[in-house]
Amino acid sequence: MVFTRDEAVLIRADQPIPLCCGIYYFEVTVVNPGANGVCAFGYATNQAPSNKMLGYDKHSFGYQNNGYLSHDSVIQFRKNYLSFGEGKSVGFGIDFVNNCFFFTFDGELKGTEFQNKIPLSDNPKFYPSISIQSRNLKILVNLGQKPFKFDLKEHITKARQAQEKKILDCVNDESFTVNKMNQLVAKYLVHHGYVSTAKAFTKSTQQNDDIPGFSTMVERKRIKSLCQARLYGRVNTLLSEMFPLVVEKSPELMVQLRCRQLIEMMNRPESSSSRRKTRRNSSSSAVLEKSKQLEEDLASNLKEEDAFCLKYNTKKGIQVNGEECEENIMLKQIRFCRALVSYFEEVRDKLGKVSSETSHLLEQTISLLAYTKPDSPDCPFKNLLDPSWDIATASLVNSAILC
Repeated sequence: MVFTRDEAVLIRADQPIPLCCGIYYFEVTVVNPGANGVCAFGYATNQAPSNKMLGYDKHSFGYQNNGYLSHDSVIQFRKNYLSFGEGKSVGFGIDFVNNCFFFTFDGELKGTEFQNKIPLSDNPKFYPSISIQSRNLKILVNLGQKPFKFDLKEHITKARQAQEKKILDCVNDESFTVNKMNQLVAKYLVHHGYVSTAKAFTKSTQQNDDIPGFSTMVERKRIKSLCQARLYGRVNTLLSEMFPLVVEKSPELMVQLRCRQLIEMMNRPESSSSRRKTRRNSSSSAVLEKSKQLEEDLASNLKEEDAFCLKYNTKKGIQVNGEECEENIMLKQIRFCRALVSYFEEVRDKLGKVSSETSHLLEQTISLLAYTKPDSPDCPFKNLLDPSWDIATASLVNSAILC
């Protein structure tokens, strides 16, 4: 990268660093310092101004070529942080686990800084960044496409070992009694809806059944099963009946459930009646009660779809008769799509704004209507049909009920 302007400019990478990576690191080598060699490297969010040096605002952290560290316009000097010029390599790492940054110079670790300055609770999106204010300055940025001078693998191994030791020390602590361990296991079983196991475990360990979520285990397990069966209409009905506070407090989640419901409608390989027949035959060897429950769930799911369309469809131009021919199925999907958009707008007006994730899911869901075969390799949104979405949605609903 060669820079030919005199004013300061900040350049970010295309993609943010995922929080789940734990530790991220990149290196920069100065090939030519240019006229005055003013530059800095570090991390910035997309809120950091593009005409300032890194660290001159609260949205960025920088290591300047004069050896100074900066964040939120506060400049710090450390003796062991050297200034760097032509031919020198500096590295800047971010550690989400320990909430700090670390720096290297020519492959040697210099230390950690900015302890507890990363606003993890805000789910920040940091980008590897550089800021430059020097004509004809030339640098090489290594984001991992080439081996680093710094032994990052060893650093990650040591960090993992330190974290494991911290966990083991906590477990081996005398204050961490058998009773606390039993409570931890019981809460895990209750959270994930292992009904029989949770009841047997709490009984054998002589614990009370006042664990948060204990009384709703059966209902939550049923809703989880319905999500994985993609009967989202039935899920909406049960949530409204059993957990009205969830519907009231989590309107965005309800929009996401409606999106999943429309995706399932578009992914049905046949008519609803043949679906009922197929599902019944597939479960004929199971207990009759189970088969009857499935029939009821399927019928309720279809009924709920019609009710939602009727409630939120302001345009009455599309009418669907009782026959489930291909044309009528498509018309029903369009009606549901219109209702979904109206519902989304209602939620957005109520909240003032909705998250980008929910908006993006809605856009992709509506776009899926343009494809006659959503599961086709040519469909760019076929990932929405992946079963992992249903598992993730079930987990979100479960967490919302427990909150």
